[in-house]
Amino acid sequence: MLCLGFIIRQLNLNLVINTFILKTIVVLFAIACGMGLLSCNNTQAYDKYAKELDSLSIVVQQAADNFKTIDSASSMEAYTKYKVYGEFITSHLKDTVTKTDAEKLQQFFSSGEEIENFVKLRTGLMNHAALTVKQMKNLSFDLKNGSIKHAEAVEYIGKEKQNAEVVINALKVNNETVREHLTSFAESSLPVENIIKSINGGNLPPLPKPIQ
Repeated sequence: MLCLGFIIRQLNLNLVINTFILKTIVVLFAIACGMGLLSCNNTQAYDKYAKELDSLSIVVQQAADNFKTIDSASSMEAYTKYKVYGEFITSHLKDTVTKTDAEKLQQFFSSGEEIENFVKLRTGLMNHAALTVKQMKNLSFDLKNGSIKHAEAVEYIGKEKQNAEVVINALKVNNETVREHLTSFAESSLPVENIIKSINGGNLPPLPKPIQ
């Protein structure tokens, strides 16, 4: 009887142990599945984020390429005229001018000031656009390779999207604005040159040669 009782107890103990092991395996399997599902979900989210960044970087690059189409030679020529002729007029024009001449002078100085701003900001804006495209491409690469944590990815993506929108808007606004002012400046240049000639013996102040 003792041997039989001992055997029964041993069987019960083995059953308990086996049940515990089975439960442990089930729990571990569930955890592994959960982690796999989470990893899969993160991968899908990362792919989505990466595609969004790739698309946005293309839009920024297109805006920058369009911005580059502004004739830098024409803008520099207009800027040079604005500085040289503007300084001459400011220091030499003493007499009252006609209403038409006054309007052309105002147009000349107003558009010239905007062109000056464009010339000074152009390089910085282009560099900013190039840096933005590079950062988005790098972040997209990191997402595709899973080398960035999800929380950090969301934060960085939000910042890059916001920065890209600012750059795109700045490029678009400056592109439209400078083209308008180049046209306006060209319209006012001849009348202003005639005003200068009328007070300078028929001559215009010499313009510096453009840097080759």
